[in-house]
Amino acid sequence: MESWEDIALPDFAKLVIEQARQNHDARGALGPTIIAINGRSGAGKSTLTRALAEACSRAGLGDAAILEADDLMWWEPMWQWAPLAIDGVFEALRRGQGVALVPPMWREKGREGSIEIPQDTEVVIFEGVGASQIAFAEYLDASIWVQSDYLVARRLGLARDIAHGGNGDAEESERFWDEWDASECAFLEEDMPWHRADFTVLGTSERPEAQVTQKAVAVAVNQQNNR
Repeated sequence: MESWEDIALPDFAKLVIEQARQNHDARGALGPTIIAINGRSGAGKSTLTRALAEACSRAGLGDAAILEADDLMWWEPMWQWAPLAIDGVFEALRRGQGVALVPPMWREKGREGSIEIPQDTEVVIFEGVGASQIAFAEYLDASIWVQSDYLVARRLGLARDIAHGGNGDAEESERFWDEWDASECAFLEEDMPWHRADFTVLGTSERPEAQVTQKAVAVAVNQQNNR
């Protein structure tokens, strides 16, 4: 891996959007520019996603819709939700259509609402573990891998989950994390999305000045240019 380079967030947003649009145009694709942000649980993907979306808007690069992988994988069989994403989201976007998707498990489990992406959306940021998996390669215009320290990501992710309470108390949250982590590691080790990433961003680490926050003015990034 090349050495890390600190880049102001607005400049990074411009760099990512410009490369993604170049790839989008080269494909002759319809619909919005699609950028995937992938990384381990607790890596800082959501924070980077929000910051990047805000930077895109402030810089006049287009309003970005955020698509959460968690919404697609909700109650789906572990790591088998790619067909739902392709059939329900990516194919519609690539036809220049909007998305109004109610995943089958939402209906079955009584979850209200739907996944909505308006037809006139210019940029979609697809965020979550597995967002840049190989199954989606032909639909993505750029991908970012958020690199994290394993123990730091676990500590921060567990603190978040315990505060949220969605996985039970502290003991239950830790047990769920470890079960999920084993499955996640196996999936990522087989898929190796970091090798396909256009950019690698330093997310959670022991380097405080490189942390990505909503107010960040810089991120540590390594441009891969593997396309």
